[in-house]
Amino acid sequence: MTMRPEVSVITVTYNQALTIARTLDSILAQECDFDYEIVIGEDCSTDDTLDICRRYAAAHPDKIRLLHNTVNKGVIDNYFDCIMECRGKYIADCPGDDYWIDRHKLQKQRDILAADPDVTLVHTAWNRLDYTTGNVTPADADNANARYHSPIADGRSLLIPLLCHTHPPVIHLATAMYRADTIRNALMAEPHLFRDKSYPCEDLQIMTALADAGKIGYLPDVTLNYSVGHRSLSNPLGFKKQLDYHLGIFKLTLKLADRYAIDRFLLRPFIDERLRYASTLSFNSLDRPLMDAVIALMKEHEVTSTVKTNLIKLLSRNVILWKASVKLNGLIHRHEQ
Repeated sequence: MTMRPEVSVITVTYNQALTIARTLDSILAQECDFDYEIVIGEDCSTDDTLDICRRYAAAHPDKIRLLHNTVNKGVIDNYFDCIMECRGKYIADCPGDDYWIDRHKLQKQRDILAADPDVTLVHTAWNRLDYTTGNVTPADADNANARYHSPIADGRSLLIPLLCHTHPPVIHLATAMYRADTIRNALMAEPHLFRDKSYPCEDLQIMTALADAGKIGYLPDVTLNYSVGHRSLSNPLGFKKQLDYHLGIFKLTLKLADRYAIDRFLLRPFIDERLRYASTLSFNSLDRPLMDAVIALMKEHEVTSTVKTNLIKLLSRNVILWKASVKLNGLIHRHEQ
């Protein structure tokens, strides 16, 4: 690569030998009138992912830069390290288990960003691809987010739905293209906001920073098939891991709300939903300290109890009833599957 590319595409990958070739093929299929590069952040996989990435890098040395981590960094540091390596004016993102389905995605998004310097990010519509069945469905079939999807929107107007984690999400980062300098400046100014190891994701920080910094563009074109349906563990250890993730998202969301001057009262639906769900996970984990910690959080944030949360608190006071309830719930869940 001798010329500086206009766009850098980040692909972070770990143990995705079954899907990474499909991802890279979808990026290489892009048709555009500018140069772009693919920056692969290979995070010390234990399967054949690295070998596949090496073959693609050798076959496309003008397009692909392979960053092979010698130790596993985790998705957050891996992603932000890739951002710092990107040479393009704009950055796009396609994880190693997803793939693009629009050959003109990069061209259309870059043209919008180039035409209006106040636009910091452009995103698109997308599909869900069920990992187990192969079924593809529109992510927002009911147009629940239509009111947020203006061709050009004031980024600040999207901060509350972003931080309330609307479903489906208002912005899916794997559909997006954004300004490299804008996100790098934010990352270098407040690295703790992005790289804190207690935060379980990287996309929420990026999207809120970019929304705060300018306008957000939207294209109704479907450009991404996003893999869903990976089974999670339905046992106490699995519930503890899920609880850790959800409480990490909770902590990050409140931190971002404070950073970008969003009144927490406006996040009340998110706070109530997140902590009520956390009470269910802590109950299923059969872990008394975790249960007590979640109940304390609910009290601290003045979450109104429901019939379900009251029942959870009552049953968890008796170890025998608690264990029996969790076992029965697990049997019912397996039967429904």
